[in-house]
Amino acid sequence: MKRHSPFSAVLLTAAKLSFLIILIGAASLSGLPTTSTPVRGNEQTHSLPESGELTNAMQADRCFSCPLPTTLGTGLQLFSNGRKIKVTILLSDAALTSNIYVRPCPTCPPIFLGTNRQTGNMTCLDTATFPAGTEYVFEIETETGNRFQTGPGSRNPIDGLGHAVIQCQLDKPIIEFEDLPGLGSDRDFNDVRLEVSCCDDKCDFPLFYSPDYFMNPLHRMPGGAVFIGGVNYNAPVSTRNADAMKFALNGGGLFGTNPLQQLNREYVAAQLSLAMAGGDGSPAAYNSLWSPLRCLGPIGPVRLGNGFLFDSNSMLKDLFIQTRLAILQNRAVDYGILADFFNDLHCNNPFPRADGGICLLPIAYPDLLPLQTRAGYCDRTGNQLTVTVRNASSVSAACSVVRVEFSTGHVEEKDVPTVPAFGSTSVTIDIPTGCFSPDCTFRIIVNSKGCGGSPRIIESRRSNNTVSGTCIG
Repeated sequence: MKRHSPFSAVLLTAAKLSFLIILIGAASLSGLPTTSTPVRGNEQTHSLPESGELTNAMQADRCFSCPLPTTLGTGLQLFSNGRKIKVTILLSDAALTSNIYVRPCPTCPPIFLGTNRQTGNMTCLDTATFPAGTEYVFEIETETGNRFQTGPGSRNPIDGLGHAVIQCQLDKPIIEFEDLPGLGSDRDFNDVRLEVSCCDDKCDFPLFYSPDYFMNPLHRMPGGAVFIGGVNYNAPVSTRNADAMKFALNGGGLFGTNPLQQLNREYVAAQLSLAMAGGDGSPAAYNSLWSPLRCLGPIGPVRLGNGFLFDSNSMLKDLFIQTRLAILQNRAVDYGILADFFNDLHCNNPFPRADGGICLLPIAYPDLLPLQTRAGYCDRTGNQLTVTVRNASSVSAACSVVRVEFSTGHVEEKDVPTVPAFGSTSVTIDIPTGCFSPDCTFRIIVNSKGCGGSPRIIESRRSNNTVSGTCIG
């Protein structure tokens, strides 16, 4: 349940800092640019099944068209009713790790949802990609390379068998996959399990402008004050201070010259965007700050240096609170991670993006993320971490570096060769001697930079680059 106090009070309570206010100032959102509707795949989607065939007349108010609750079997399909749905990864019993996807048609580009090891991970699917009548084609890809889809067995050419069952329980479809081919497998359909429900999340983010938008002299700077790390003794700075605003928003260029400048560039733009939406205490800012980060897509878990754990259930207010604390405590190790979250506010769907900045370039980008293995990255036999870098985009990714920061302070880096579209590449990292005391905790950052010391490659999402883990001693 949401509280009914302004965000400044939340900050004061949570951080116990008397001066922790976020912004004042007001502006109208009328006339601001909006995103265009994404282009869908060119394959014709399936129509809704005939009434009484697979659907129930009582489902008119649901956000999906589900098989009858009394029906259980392979080959069934799930369709959109024109509303957003939420897909939750449930606990499974599988020896193999499987990537999980959903498509608006069997051959359309896939949307990555996570792996069967990420129990509890939730993703909301937009209605632009899945309008009413569109089938949700769920798909798994096992670590052996086999792919299986919901629907008829003809979609699974490896054996021609149905590999998913769909059933309705408490008005929430449960989708369960068998991950081994052939009639000789156990056919227990518990290797990947998903729950579909209506997406009740309030993803009420206002328009988050890119830093470059506020650098444009044609755009009016909102009134009020913002926090800039390392400036004015970390006290609020007036937005009328043109030199301070330019320094923070430029920060040495797109990537900044140091981690704090990179963070300031994104953090200040986010504060200014909230001011443009009405400022502290306005309905737009209030609703935005109480929206969950899973509106960005699957995240983490990522543990900060003070022990705070970011995951898909964290809220935007947590991001602002933790950023302020990281600056006050001079935790440089967290600056890059926090900057990535803010970057995705104005660079990632489903948020509209303002004119200016790299976020508007009309081309697709790679999307790299670390995938958890069954052993949680840790191979104690060889005392190594196995890091699998997945590219969840239709664009291949150039050579980049994976960085692993251990709790002992030891850091390892390794080059990851080009990762093909929707492909993956694994690398191994030696666990340093003495890390187990009793356990060895670590943080994995994919695409921490480009190979040969070049800047990190540009991605469509950066908030999913980092994940924390533990090797049990």
